[in-house]
Amino acid sequence: MGNRLAVSVLAAVLFCASWVIAGSESTVTATPKGAVMLTETNGQVVRLTTSFPVKTGCLMETSGGTCIMRGPQFRLTAQDKASFAFRKVGDKWVMNLNAGRVHYVLHPEPTIYFSHADAVYELTKITPAVEGGNVEGIVEVVGDKLVFANSAGELVLVANTAGVEAEPLVVGPSAAGGVGSAAMGLGAAGAAAAGTGAAIGLTSGNSTTSQQ
Repeated sequence: MGNRLAVSVLAAVLFCASWVIAGSESTVTATPKGAVMLTETNGQVVRLTTSFPVKTGCLMETSGGTCIMRGPQFRLTAQDKASFAFRKVGDKWVMNLNAGRVHYVLHPEPTIYFSHADAVYELTKITPAVEGGNVEGIVEVVGDKLVFANSAGELVLVANTAGVEAEPLVVGPSAAGGVGSAAMGLGAAGAAAAGTGAAIGLTSGNSTTSQQ
């Protein structure tokens, strides 16, 4: 047991050291509330339980709790058993969500996109409910779809698959007593993109519950 713990700690130290030596310009910090099982690009698996800088291209899975990730103009909270990875496209971070649910808090200047399968969901506009506020909601994988649901503010999303853009999709907060996102499916806001959405898994919905 002691040897396994020592190996795990050493691997975590080497992981962080390799990030510093590599000179990565990461500006996203992950803080597990349980553990994050991180698979390096070389296949090495590291169990991390303290804050660490996010490296692009590494598969991460939350275990035994959530993981909070803070970046420029956004905060993401991956729920337990979520599976995801990050990459950079220009000055944007792209979170590839393979499985699970993520709560997001977004500021008006979007610096984060989401992706699943072959589709990238670009956040083209973020409108807080109040001046100086932010947009809150959840994104989760349901079947082969990414489902977005806001609890505060409004998002405008454009799904891009192999260079082909769908019509913009507006995701707004629900009215009082609104319904859950899983029940909404493609609503009126997504009707224009329904033809493309069926192929790329584009779905929208509303929720009155903020997932922490």
